[in-house]
Formats: sequence, structure tokens, C-alpha cells
Amino acid sequence: MVEFITMAPTSGDSTWVGLGNNSTALNSWTGTDENPERPPTVEYIEKIARAAETYGFSTLLLPTGAGCLDSLAIAAYLAARTTKLRLLFAVRPGATSPAIFAKQLATIDFWTNGRALPNIVTGGSPVELAAEGDFLDHDARYERTREYIHLLKQLFTLPSVTHVGRFYRL
Repeated sequence: MVEFITMAPTSGDSTWVGLGNNSTALNSWTGTDENPERPPTVEYIEKIARAAETYGFSTLLLPTGAGCLDSLAIAAYLAARTTKLRLLFAVRPGATSPAIFAKQLATIDFWTNGRALPNIVTGGSPVELAAEGDFLDHDARYERTREYIHLLKQLFTLPSVTHVGRFYRL
């Protein structure tokens, strides 16, 4: 079966595809200082989510990056306002620890009766990553992501986890 997925405009939107502000606000924590034609208000993002759910989309991507509002906060907001739509929220391993993210993911998944999906984002532009405090090079970011995913899988399947790795200790 073919499934259709769309994306929430968490950095704003415009009438025409490709003309909006796509994560360009490196000096802004929200991106709203760029005055998008349609700002990423809670009302607008909820409207997009409800339309996606009504018209048969299976999943809504909540991206991460400079200029985007926080994907996890949006997922928590939409959890109470949707009933079928899966919430695919992006997280960068350099932004939050695997143990904290596992708890956040489990919370959203519980609130949505299993509709939470993680989107682990390894990279982005080095300038954007540095603006968020992540200075690892390309290869190290991928190594960290492997360790992050390994830990997430353990946290969701084992009764307790002890780990000492290159990037994380639990």
C-alpha cells in the first residue's frame, strides 16, 4: 500500500512551493524573524496537521534545523489534536542525549497510542550545526549517530542499559 507523507511548515510557509523560508535563519532560534508569508503559528501548524489527517496522509514530518521550531514540542502539541496521523519528529544526536530522547519519544508514543516515529538526522550544514554547538566532522557525526541509534534500541528493549562509548555514557 502506498502511504503519503507531508511536512509541517515549522519555519513558515508561502503560497508557492520553494519560495518560503527553509531553515535559513542561522542567527534565530525560531526563524520567524525572516517574516514568512505564513508564520509557523500553532494554529497554522495544527491546520496543516488536521488537513493532512482528513485527506488521508499517514504521516507528518516535523523537521529540525536552523529556523525550525522545535519538533518535539510540536509533536507534543499535535498529539492531543490528532487521532490517526503519525508524527515523524526529527532529532539530531548532537542536540539531546539518547536517554533523554528515549523518554521524550516514549512519552509522545504513549500519548498518541503508538503514532510517534523518530527521524534521526545525522547532519546538516557545518555552519548550521556549529550554530547549535555541534562541531564534529562528517565522519564523527555518522559514528555518533550509529552509537545513538544503538543506544535507543537498547533503551527500548532492555530492562536496564550500561554503556561506555566514544560519545555517550549511560
